[in-house]
Amino acid sequence: MCNWKRNVASTEEGDEKQALEAALVGCTVTDKSDTWVWYNGRIRDFSVSEVKKWIKGSTNNGVQFSFSWSKWVPLKCNIFMWRLFLDRLPTKNALIRRNIHVDSPLCGWCEIEEETAEHIFTGCGVSAGVWNGVSRWCRIPDIFVFHVKDLVNLHDLCGIVGVRRRWCRG
Repeated sequence: MCNWKRNVASTEEGDEKQALEAALVGCTVTDKSDTWVWYNGRIRDFSVSEVKKWIKGSTNNGVQFSFSWSKWVPLKCNIFMWRLFLDRLPTKNALIRRNIHVDSPLCGWCEIEEETAEHIFTGCGVSAGVWNGVSRWCRIPDIFVFHVKDLVNLHDLCGIVGVRRRWCRG
């Protein structure tokens, strides 16, 4: 066991100490420096071409990855949409999955359903109002999206052509 600087002050601390010691069983500490390792099924040196190969070959819940980057929008918008597509945004549901405490798992806008990326962007009544405002502002038919995939592929679904379609694509 470890040598601690002070004794346990409560039963809660004692439980936490036991859980910590159980988690550390089998861990070894060495004097070696930490290093970053790129692991894509086999350990290799990192390269952009390896990432591209990994992305093209990766799957998301059994569906082939099909997110395409847009030249018309800032890089941070592309990254945000990519993270949305992969369900990697810090929603309340995602935080709970990572054992981070949140007061309530319900959506902060409607307080009806759990706050997931899918709900925030396609299922919440507030987001539906936002999408209707966006469609009026862009002068495109009303936007109805049922899944994040629909949102990502909106430029194919909204029924517009030409330059306006490229604008819609982003």
